[in-house]
Amino acid sequence: MKKQIVLSTALLSIGLSTVSIAGDRDKYAVKLSDFNSKKADYSPTYYKGELLYVSNNRLTSFIHRYNKADGEKMYDIVYNGEDETVLALLDKINSKYNEGPLTVINDGKTVFFTRNNYMEKKKVAGQNGKVNLQIFYVELQEDGKWSDPVSLPFNSADYNVGHPSFTADESTMYFSSDMPGSTGGADIYKVSYSNGKWGQPKNLGIAVNSSSTELFPHVSTKGELYYSSNREGGAGGLDIYKSEFKRGAYLKGENLGAPINSKNDDFGIISTINAEGDDIGYFSSNREGGKGSDDIYEWESLIKPLAVIGKLFKETDGLPIANAIINITDSDGKTEQVMTDAGGNYSYPLKRGEDYAFDVESPEVFKRVGTFSGNVEDSQTEVKGDIGVEDWPYLYGEVKDEVGNPLEGVTYVIKKDGKAVYTSQTKPDGVVKYILPSDAKEGDILNYTIEYKKEDYLATNKPVSQRLTNAGKNPIQNGSSVTLVENKVGVDIATIVKIEPIYYEYNKADITPTAAVELDKIVAFLKDNPTVFIELASHTDSRGSARYNLKLSDRRAKSAAKYVQSKIDNPKRIYGKGYGESKLKNTCTDRADCTEEQHAENRRTEFTIVK
Repeated sequence: MKKQIVLSTALLSIGLSTVSIAGDRDKYAVKLSDFNSKKADYSPTYYKGELLYVSNNRLTSFIHRYNKADGEKMYDIVYNGEDETVLALLDKINSKYNEGPLTVINDGKTVFFTRNNYMEKKKVAGQNGKVNLQIFYVELQEDGKWSDPVSLPFNSADYNVGHPSFTADESTMYFSSDMPGSTGGADIYKVSYSNGKWGQPKNLGIAVNSSSTELFPHVSTKGELYYSSNREGGAGGLDIYKSEFKRGAYLKGENLGAPINSKNDDFGIISTINAEGDDIGYFSSNREGGKGSDDIYEWESLIKPLAVIGKLFKETDGLPIANAIINITDSDGKTEQVMTDAGGNYSYPLKRGEDYAFDVESPEVFKRVGTFSGNVEDSQTEVKGDIGVEDWPYLYGEVKDEVGNPLEGVTYVIKKDGKAVYTSQTKPDGVVKYILPSDAKEGDILNYTIEYKKEDYLATNKPVSQRLTNAGKNPIQNGSSVTLVENKVGVDIATIVKIEPIYYEYNKADITPTAAVELDKIVAFLKDNPTVFIELASHTDSRGSARYNLKLSDRRAKSAAKYVQSKIDNPKRIYGKGYGESKLKNTCTDRADCTEEQHAENRRTEFTIVK
């Protein structure tokens, strides 16, 4: 059988002068709900897709709003449906005194509600003799029955606590109270809640509260805080305000203006999001044109949802990138992820007026960062978000023989800090490719050594050192390509290893520090090519006697060879021999008129494979 039960809280009766306030008639649509009675109906809340609300025309005191007529029925919670669980709930919480705004958590199994301080059939007055409002809760038990009401630990007979509203994650409850520490007639507070345990209530401060009265808080699923206040600057009576949550705190409340607010009392707002993504909800008002003293109105945002919509693609060929992660971070530092579909498409809802940063994660492409902005016209519903990304950066090179043909089967080893990080072999195209690790980022300094080996060819090493910029647009080729020389007698090692001229002090054969640097390159070459034997030949120019030049060059050759021998396992793999001026490279013989540069061409050290 259909049963109607009613709920209530007292609302402060406030007389204020009306002021002009900017309207938002192009932002909201408002209409009177059909279910209003000729009495007072206000402060609805959602319960499993239906509405519970407060009703009666009797006004009692929450922060000094008094009954208009003695003897009228107190406020109760109203439900116009037939759900037996809800009907049992109302039977449990409605009393002969006032019940008021409520909120529901735990999938409808826990209900918090406002009531005059009435427990166990006894009313409890404070020191001033008033029966103040308190917040109670009931829970649906396993046997399907509702528990008896339980008072919250921060209630007190000496002040009002009411109008509960929870955050979407049910971790924080917001409420209104005139407890000690309030700045006005009543302030908005918050308190943490976890597994039945409560924190200490905290006043939201001057960004939300004023020296006037703040009532009826509601936290939307987006984290916006709605509340009513009779502060100066409003349209009259209680006005509804909205505060955005940014950087860990609520900002100064914004008056919603007309048609939400009127010259009368506007309060008890709730919100949700419909299937189209539009903000919709209900609020209460005693404005002219209603059915009763207080009525419930429906509201809808005329500003449609804003979203960034785009495609992730490769800049090189325009192909879409599927299953990539885009991390989107708002101005509070909160990050959420969206994934691209098979066509590289994605979308993400934006808050108007909010700026966002993004970065792209995909094994196919180099990490890309950028920004979106929700600072657009109200009529705009889409922010274009196409993102072109670059291939993940990689080392690229080619291995060729002395004729210029690609070499297949060359083993190449990528080393970092002396340790091998990648090993592979070239295919018929002779290509060398190494994709950089996933932690590579623009600005990194790349320091690698690439070791190349192939049977019957001389092994060699090539350093790669480069700052990672414009990553992915072009492969990193600095030092990655090489020509391998066939291992055969007569090959001059200088064609493989870049060796600077080796200088000695005048008339001496001692190895100088700069000479040691160049000879260490020969040491490394011999270690890379363990079957190679080398003759280290020292040559002079024609100036001076031939006998002197021969002896000096021989001493220098043997000194250099001895240095190398001391650093390899088999000293017999290199020997030194001086040729003096017997193998000039040009026509600068004795008494020839030559420049210093021409003479310098003859002063050289050669490293030749002899075995």
